[in-house]
This record gives sequence, structure tokens and C-alpha cells, in this order.
Amino acid sequence: FIDDRGNRDADLRHATGITVMGRAAEVTGPRRDVMLPRYLERHGRLADFAGDAANALVLVTITRYVMVSEFSRVEVYEA
Repeated sequence: FIDDRGNRDADLRHATGITVMGRAAEVTGPRRDVMLPRYLERHGRLADFAGDAANALVLVTITRYVMVSEFSRVEVYEA
């Protein structure tokens, strides 16, 4: 879920929120060897965290976006 609220009174009527839905799976094996460097190109400061064996690299395949704005305007986008 992503939104643009700022904890203001106007947020109730003017904020927009987007729920992103899909399937998530851990990336392992040779695919991880390819994807981890790509992830770290963007998030290099997380190298220690991402490389820790206790953590997983997760790929989310997005299937749908649901956007709510103006408190009750709902739009659904299929990916």
C-alpha cells in the first residue's frame, strides 16, 4: 500500500492510496545471482542486509493495482 497522506484534515477528501497486488516468491539459485546485483545497483547501501543468509530476495509479479482517491473513487487496473 502506497499513499500520499500527510496527516492533515484535508487528507480524508484529497489523499490518494494505491494497493498493489500480486504473487510473491523468493528468488533463489542462479536467478538470485542475476537479480541481486541489479537490486544492489539501486539499493547499494543495503548490500550487507541483502547478502545476509537470514534474509530473502523476493520478486513480486504484480497482477492488479487498486487506486482510491477523493475518499470513495475506486479505480482498478489489471497488470
